[in-house]
Amino acid sequence: MIFVDTSVWVAVTDKADQHHLEASRFFKQRMKNGTRWITSDYVLSETITRIRYNVGHRLAVEAIKRFNRAAGLDLLRIVKIDDPLRQEAEKIFIRYDDQLFSFVDCASFALCIRESITQVFTFDRDFQIMKFTTSP
Repeated sequence: MIFVDTSVWVAVTDKADQHHLEASRFFKQRMKNGTRWITSDYVLSETITRIRYNVGHRLAVEAIKRFNRAAGLDLLRIVKIDDPLRQEAEKIFIRYDDQLFSFVDCASFALCIRESITQVFTFDRDFQIMKFTTSP
């Protein structure tokens, strides 16, 4: 299972994004291999907002439908950031005052740690700082 970050969801949706082709190719390749994906409700919230601002409401709505469809087909697991994960995210956020981690990233780190996920599909270098293996 690979955790998918906001930067990837935005890149796949926004054809003008600098990582669009790379993200799309990686997704297609891994889907053929049966890869399952995991993300969080925080990441999806951030993603839908960024898509709305960058490329418009229609594509944001399409993204919501795509996420729901993938979750319904058991291709995407969407984890709700519950109180224990949020508290772990707070600890990470407080501890790393020398980094510019977003709170959503801290929640993602906490989720990956809890679920023993080491592989993250992202264009965000913050995951490398936290010693996750990133793709592509």
